[in-house]
Amino acid sequence: MRKAFFWITIASGAIAAYLMYKQGKSVDDIAATVIKDPFGSLFNEMKKG
Repeated sequence: MRKAFFWITIASGAIAAYLMYKQGKSVDDIAATVIKDPFGSLFNEMKKG
């Protein structure tokens, strides 16, 4: 169960980072946001569309 949660967290952070990168955000801003809250970052990026 821990491994699944770990990989889901990694995947959500990677997806959020990709979506932020497509919007043109800086790498520093992406890293700070995704490391702080990977799930929240993903949900925010999915809302933006």
